Amino acid sequence: DQFDELYRELSKFFDAGDYSDLKRLLQGGSIDRKIIFLSNQNRLVEVFRRLKYNGFLFETSTGIRNWLCHNFLYLSKTVVCNLNPHSVWDILSKAKGEPSPRSRICKFEWLEYKTPAVLK
Repeated sequence: DQFDELYRELSKFFDAGDYSDLKRLLQGGSIDRKIIFLSNQNRLVEVFRRLKYNGFLFETSTGIRNWLCHNFLYLSKTVVCNLNPHSVWDILSKAKGEPSPRSRICKFEWLEYKTPAVLK
Protein backbone atom coordinates (compact mmCIF):
# COMPACT_ATOMS: atom_id res chain seq x y z
CA ASP A 1 0.00 0.00 0.00
CA GLN A 2 1.41 3.37 -1.04
CA PHE A 3 0.24 5.17 2.09
CA ASP A 4 2.05 2.70 4.35
CA GLU A 5 5.22 2.95 2.29
CA LEU A 6 5.14 6.76 2.42
CA TYR A 7 4.42 6.76 6.15
CA ARG A 8 7.26 4.31 6.92
CA GLU A 9 9.77 6.34 4.92
CA LEU A 10 8.73 9.70 6.36
CA SER A 11 8.75 8.25 9.89
CA LYS A 12 12.53 7.90 9.61
CA PHE A 13 12.71 11.71 9.86
CA PHE A 14 10.62 12.13 13.01
CA ASP A 15 11.03 11.19 16.66
CA ALA A 16 9.18 8.03 17.64
CA GLY A 17 6.89 10.10 19.87
CA ASP A 18 5.61 11.93 16.78
CA TYR A 19 4.69 8.86 14.70
CA SER A 20 1.00 8.83 15.64
CA ASP A 21 0.67 12.56 14.93
CA LEU A 22 2.43 12.14 11.59
CA LYS A 23 0.08 9.32 10.65
CA ARG A 24 -2.95 11.38 11.67
CA LEU A 25 -1.76 14.30 9.52
CA LEU A 26 -1.08 12.09 6.50
CA GLN A 27 -4.58 10.63 6.84
CA GLY A 28 -6.10 14.12 6.70
CA GLY A 29 -6.59 14.64 10.43
CA SER A 30 -5.35 17.46 12.60
CA ILE A 31 -3.07 17.70 15.60
CA ASP A 32 -2.74 20.32 18.31
CA ARG A 33 0.98 21.06 17.92
CA LYS A 34 3.69 21.17 15.28
CA ILE A 35 5.94 18.15 14.86
CA ILE A 36 9.64 18.36 14.03
CA PHE A 37 11.01 17.06 10.74
CA LEU A 38 14.58 16.04 11.57
CA SER A 39 16.19 17.33 8.37
CA ASN A 40 16.11 20.28 5.98
CA GLN A 41 12.70 21.68 5.10
CA ASN A 42 13.34 21.33 1.36
CA ARG A 43 13.46 17.53 1.68
CA LEU A 44 10.00 17.43 3.27
CA VAL A 45 8.44 19.98 0.93
CA GLU A 46 9.80 18.29 -2.20
CA VAL A 47 7.99 15.06 -1.27
CA PHE A 48 4.69 16.95 -1.22
CA ARG A 49 5.53 18.60 -4.53
CA ARG A 50 5.94 15.13 -6.06
CA LEU A 51 2.74 13.92 -4.40
CA LYS A 52 0.91 16.82 -6.03
CA TYR A 53 2.23 16.50 -9.59
CA ASN A 54 1.91 12.71 -9.53
CA GLY A 55 -1.80 13.06 -8.74
CA PHE A 56 -1.87 11.99 -5.08
CA LEU A 57 -2.78 15.45 -3.71
CA PHE A 58 -5.52 17.62 -5.15
CA GLU A 59 -4.94 20.66 -2.93
CA THR A 60 -3.52 23.88 -4.37
CA SER A 61 0.12 24.76 -3.79
CA THR A 62 -1.08 27.52 -1.45
CA GLY A 63 -3.12 25.01 0.54
CA ILE A 64 -0.20 22.59 0.77
CA ARG A 65 2.15 25.41 1.84
CA ASN A 66 -0.25 26.53 4.56
CA TRP A 67 -0.77 22.96 5.79
CA LEU A 68 2.97 22.25 5.92
CA CYS A 69 3.76 25.51 7.73
CA HIS A 70 0.90 24.96 10.19
CA ASN A 71 1.87 21.39 11.11
CA PHE A 72 5.65 21.07 10.85
CA LEU A 73 8.88 22.49 12.20
CA TYR A 74 12.29 21.42 10.93
CA LEU A 75 15.75 20.94 12.35
CA SER A 76 18.34 23.34 10.95
CA LYS A 77 21.68 22.09 12.23
CA THR A 78 20.84 22.07 15.95
CA VAL A 79 18.05 24.67 15.97
CA VAL A 80 14.35 23.92 15.56
CA CYS A 81 12.76 26.39 13.12
CA ASN A 82 9.40 27.17 11.60
CA LEU A 83 9.12 26.34 7.92
CA ASN A 84 9.67 29.46 5.84
CA PRO A 85 6.45 30.07 3.87
CA HIS A 86 8.35 31.80 1.04
CA SER A 87 10.84 28.94 0.67
CA VAL A 88 8.06 26.36 0.87
CA TRP A 89 6.16 28.24 -1.86
CA ASP A 90 9.26 28.44 -4.07
CA ILE A 91 9.83 24.69 -3.83
CA LEU A 92 6.17 23.78 -4.37
CA SER A 93 5.47 26.13 -7.25
CA LYS A 94 8.84 26.66 -8.97
CA ALA A 95 11.08 23.80 -7.78
CA LYS A 96 13.45 26.52 -6.54
CA GLY A 97 15.62 25.14 -3.75
CA GLU A 98 14.73 21.48 -4.28
CA PRO A 99 17.14 18.98 -2.73
CA SER A 100 19.71 17.33 -4.95
CA PRO A 101 18.80 13.92 -6.39
CA ARG A 102 21.05 12.29 -3.79
CA SER A 103 19.29 14.12 -0.93
CA ARG A 104 15.71 13.37 -1.99
CA ILE A 105 13.69 11.13 0.29
CA CYS A 106 10.73 8.83 -0.42
CA LYS A 107 12.18 7.55 -3.70
CA PHE A 108 9.42 5.23 -4.83
CA GLU A 109 8.62 4.01 -8.31
CA TRP A 110 5.05 5.25 -7.89
CA LEU A 111 6.27 8.72 -6.78
CA GLU A 112 8.34 9.62 -9.80
CA TYR A 113 10.53 12.72 -9.82
CA LYS A 114 9.95 14.97 -12.82
CA THR A 115 12.15 17.90 -13.76
CA PRO A 116 10.54 21.34 -13.97
CA ALA A 117 11.10 21.25 -17.75
CA VAL A 118 9.15 17.99 -18.08
CA LEU A 119 6.29 19.40 -15.97
CA LYS A 120 5.87 22.39 -18.28
